Amino acid sequence: MPPASAAPALVFRDPMPGEDEVPRETAVRLQFSRAILPETLSEHIYVSYASPRLLDAPPIPRFTARYAHDTRSITLSFVEPLAPLAAVRVELRPGIAGTNGLAVAPGDYTFTTAR
Repeated sequence: MPPASAAPALVFRDPMPGEDEVPRETAVRLQFSRAILPETLSEHIYVSYASPRLLDAPPIPRFTARYAHDTRSITLSFVEPLAPLAAVRVELRPGIAGTNGLAVAPGDYTFTTAR
């Protein structure tokens, strides 16, 4: 078990990094090793298309981020399906903090949607 002074770390992602053929209606789930302060999530989670062919595409659909204390996870639910055959980048930007006051390391990963 990590010491209480350890910063929360991202330990699980669904869809998985690099995963292909992800259903366009998917929700994104991120799980952490320690509890997160939900109020630090706003404006610090960014989702974008990483596919060059989608540069002129409409923006990523609006989404809600719901934090579940019992599983230390965030679920991103989109109001519309994601674009077909698109690389989707999920970024955690600086500013997300654990209940112990320590910052979550920024990072990103990409998955690709199905047709």
